[in-house]
Formats: sequence, C-alpha cells, structure tokens
Amino acid sequence: MTSVNQPRQEMGRLAAQMLRERSAGRTHDAVSVVDPVLTVRSSTGPGPPLRP
Repeated sequence: MTSVNQPRQEMGRLAAQMLRERSAGRTHDAVSVVDPVLTVRSSTGPGPPLRP
C-alpha cells in the first residue's frame, strides 16, 4: 500500500521550539514546512480503463 509518511518527531520538535519562542516573547507568526515522504509500494499501478 502506497502511503505518505509525515515526520511526526520533526513536527513535534518544531512545535515545541515555536512554543518556547512564543513564551520568550516572539509576537510575530512563525511558519515551518516539513516535507512529507511518499512511499510507493507494489500495490501502486494503473487504474482500470475508462468506459466511454
């Protein structure tokens, strides 16, 4: 089964860092992007033919 892996550990680390920064007085919004990883497995293949 093909799946998308979201790096939860990295997301948690960034969230904790943002909370510490906010507690320290940061007032502007912060944005962090964590890239997901697509894991393609053997169940991936072409779909059925389209009917007219």
